Amino acid sequence: MISVILAILKIIGIVLLCLLGLLLLIILAVLLVPIRYQAAGSAAEKEIHARAGISWLLHLIQVKLELVNQKAGITVKLFGIPIRRMGTLFESAENEENPDSGNSSRKTDSEETGKNAERQRTDSNSETRIPKISDEVLESLPMEKNVLSEERKADRTQPAVRTVNRQKESTSKSEEEQKPQKEKNPESAAEAKKAGKAQRNTDRGRQRAERTKQKEEHAKRKEAQKEQKIQQKEEKRRRREKQREKLEDFLDQIQNPENQRAFRLVRTQTGKLLLHILPTRLSIQARVGLSDPAATGMLLGAFYALYPIYQDHIRVTGEFETEVLEGSFRLKGRIRIGSLLMIVFPVIRDKSVRRLIKQVFRR
Repeated sequence: MISVILAILKIIGIVLLCLLGLLLLIILAVLLVPIRYQAAGSAAEKEIHARAGISWLLHLIQVKLELVNQKAGITVKLFGIPIRRMGTLFESAENEENPDSGNSSRKTDSEETGKNAERQRTDSNSETRIPKISDEVLESLPMEKNVLSEERKADRTQPAVRTVNRQKESTSKSEEEQKPQKEKNPESAAEAKKAGKAQRNTDRGRQRAERTKQKEEHAKRKEAQKEQKIQQKEEKRRRREKQREKLEDFLDQIQNPENQRAFRLVRTQTGKLLLHILPTRLSIQARVGLSDPAATGMLLGAFYALYPIYQDHIRVTGEFETEVLEGSFRLKGRIRIGSLLMIVFPVIRDKSVRRLIKQVFRR
């Protein structure tokens, strides 16, 4: 019985050791195996071709980005097998490979429109084929059918009679309107004059009241604008005072010897971090020109800031009069997570840096 228990414990211990070893192997792979990145591209006559990729653990996980004339595509691979593709580049390629799909849909649409047009033509022809019966034919028909022709004639004559009656009514109305106003009573004319004067007086009173209201509103607006300007000036003054206080506090912190030590440590570790992240191989050969000469100068300055590191591998010429983008580039680099932790860990461990971070976040 004891031997069986010991055998079971032995198997459990072996399994646990295997799991711990596998976990340790994964941790070491994540910390020590670098993440490699590379990119290459060329530009000539407004045609841009560029490729970039990131891989880890002998291309176990791989991400590729491709750019061709403002069309981009991203591919994600696992063990060399593409698991996801997305982007306008792949969509355009699929449309080029399967052009019949669009044509078939267009054909079906055109066939449907043709069928509808034929149906409409047949309907119109069926309507136009119905012959019209003339008056002579109606007269030759029996008496019961001639009644219909008489009714139609009466219907034709009715509009003319209506127009004549309307003209008579309009003439009678115009004559009534053109009667002289002398026939009216003089009392009604005097009352109308008095009513007109009273209406004018009321209108003048209303206009005066509206003018006074407008003046009062204008004065209130001016006062509100003055108060708003005063408040804006006070806010600006407060902001300036706060900025001065922050600047003075920052200068005090810089002059503090403990903070100076923290700044020196952060500066050195930041330089190491940049050197580790920057590409190990870089070559640029280009001719660049922007629409603005100042922007062209700034771009050239950014390129040649890397000259002390890569020296003759960077050759960029500027065109200050024309807009040009021609050339090619290549770069390769790697990033180790373990190295990043080794660079960042001394900064986090330092007490002066932690104190400085606390002071900054409190403010």
